[in-house]
Amino acid sequence: MKGIRRRLIILVLLIVLSVGLNLYLSSGSAAVSHYIRLCFLPVQNFKSDLLNFTGISIGDYLYLFLSFFLISRLIRFVYFGITFLKNKTDFFREILSILNFGFIIYLVFLISWGGNYYRPNLAAQWGRNIDKNWNTQSLVRLNHFLVGKLNLLSDTAMQFPKLKELNREANTLYHQDFGDCLPELRVKVTTLGYMLNYAGVHGYYNPLTGEGQFNHQLPGFMHPFVVTHEMAHQAGIGAEDDANLLAYLVDVRSPDPAFQYSGYFNIFLYAYSNLREKDSLSARQIWQSLNTKSQNDYLDLKDLYRRYRSIMRGVSNDIYDNYLKWNGQQKGLGSYDMVVRWVYYREFIAKGKADISICPSCTKSTN
Repeated sequence: MKGIRRRLIILVLLIVLSVGLNLYLSSGSAAVSHYIRLCFLPVQNFKSDLLNFTGISIGDYLYLFLSFFLISRLIRFVYFGITFLKNKTDFFREILSILNFGFIIYLVFLISWGGNYYRPNLAAQWGRNIDKNWNTQSLVRLNHFLVGKLNLLSDTAMQFPKLKELNREANTLYHQDFGDCLPELRVKVTTLGYMLNYAGVHGYYNPLTGEGQFNHQLPGFMHPFVVTHEMAHQAGIGAEDDANLLAYLVDVRSPDPAFQYSGYFNIFLYAYSNLREKDSLSARQIWQSLNTKSQNDYLDLKDLYRRYRSIMRGVSNDIYDNYLKWNGQQKGLGSYDMVVRWVYYREFIAKGKADISICPSCTKSTN
C-alpha cells in the first residue's frame, strides 16, 4: 500500500502542475510570450544543438520505444485485471503507473513545445475579419491566381533540391524573414516512410525531440513545401493552418523557382479541392486552364494516394483530428484548409503585403 500511496501523491502533483500550466498559458498573450522566450526557444535550441549533428531520426525510434513500453504496461494491466483477486495491489499500482507515465509525457510535451498551441492565430495579427471577404467567387479568383503562377513557373527551368540543400536553403529563408532568435531548422528523413504512406502523412513534427520528419517517398515537387511546413512547427507554430501559411510565405518569397512552384502547387491542392466541392463547373474550367506539367503532378500525387489507400489512413486521421481538437484546434483536420482564406487575404486584400511575427524575441517579419 505504501507504493500505491506514493504513486497517488505523484499523480495528484502531476495533475496540479498540468492544470496550473494550462491555466497560466491561457491567461493572455503576455503569458504566451514569456513561455516562448523563456521556455520554448531555449529548449528548442538545446534540442537542435543536441540532435542536428545526425541525420538519423531519433524521434522515430523514441516513438517506437514509447509504443513498445506502453504495450508492455497494458499487457501487465490486463494480466493483473484478469487475476484481480490474487493481484489486487499490483492492479491498482499498475493503473497509477500508467497514469503517472502519461502525465509525465504530457508535461514534457507542454513545457517543451505544446504551449505553442496557445499562440494567437498568425493571420489574426493582420487585424481583419477574413471571413467577410470570403465566398465562392473569392475561391474561384484564388484558383485562377494560383493556376496563373503555376503556368508561368512550368516554363521555368527548375530542379528540386536534395534534402541537404533543401534544409540549408529553407533554414536560411526562415532566418532571413524572421530573425536569428529561431533555432537551426533541419528536417530529417523518417524511417517510417512506408507506414506514413499508408497513413497518408507527408511528414510530422516530434515535439519531444524537436525534430521535423519528412517522408522522402513523396514526389519532388512536394518536398520544399513539406519541409518548410515541418520547419514552421520547429519554429514554434502549432496550428496546422498557420504552418501551411508560413510554408507558403517562405516558399513563394524564395528566389528558387522550385520552392515557388511547390508553395503555389500545395495551396492549389487545397483551393482546387474546395472549389470542386462548391462549384464543380468552375473547377473543370480551372483544370482545363492548368498547364500539363501541373496536371501530371496532380495526377501522380493522386495515384500515390490510391496505391497506399488503407484503413490505417482513416484511423490515423481520426487520431490526429482528436489530437488537434484536444489542443484547442476546434476544426481539427479541417484547419488545414483554412490556409486558402489566409492566402486570399494576403494576395488580394493586402496585395502581397502582410506582416507576420512568429517570435516575440524577433524583430523581423514577412512583407
